[in-house]
Amino acid sequence: MKNSIIKVVIGLIFLVLFNVGFFVLGGTEHSKVVWASYAFIHMAYLCLLATPLLCSNGRGLTVLSASLWLRAIIFFLAELAVGVTFIILDPVKAAWPILVQACMLGGFLFMQLLSVLANDSTKENLQKQRTENMFIQTLTEKVRLRMGDIEDEGVRRQVERSLNALRSSSLESFPEAGNAESALRAAVETLCMAVEDGDGAEQIVKKAKRVFNAVQERNSIINQCRM
Repeated sequence: MKNSIIKVVIGLIFLVLFNVGFFVLGGTEHSKVVWASYAFIHMAYLCLLATPLLCSNGRGLTVLSASLWLRAIIFFLAELAVGVTFIILDPVKAAWPILVQACMLGGFLFMQLLSVLANDSTKENLQKQRTENMFIQTLTEKVRLRMGDIEDEGVRRQVERSLNALRSSSLESFPEAGNAESALRAAVETLCMAVEDGDGAEQIVKKAKRVFNAVQERNSIINQCRM
């Protein structure tokens, strides 16, 4: 609550100072150009204050948010400079000053909203990548942990073969590989349970080979999807 109040106060500082200067120095009687510039400056500042609503929160998304902040700050400073210039000069014809500032605002909103769409797409891709990474890493870690329970060197080599296949498996995934990944997950669970329960060497080797084959099948589907 305290932080929110402080942020609101900080946000109001410019508005208070600008309006005090505007009305104290210029009074209340102004031309269309001056009032239009006054309004555009306020809109630019409101766009800056609204930037947090467009930013994506989450790990690895700071750069995406920074680009939105940078564009909003540059637009505000540019509009402030242009708007104050028109307020001081107060040209007779209002069309060009209003058109220039309207184009600035429209161009900024267009670029900002395009960036928001691009950032959302990037956020989805990052989330998809993290999910894909966790799938292989989780299965690999399960098999690695069970390796310490295997004493037979021959069995250990077979399980290690499957473990290496998992480690080198593609992190990328496609919807078409869903069934293959479910089969791979089931094969890994079965292998880990067999090792944990102390099944015979033949059974563990058989299940390790099943994991290896499941990895190969998944990779084959993924390679086909890439073509």
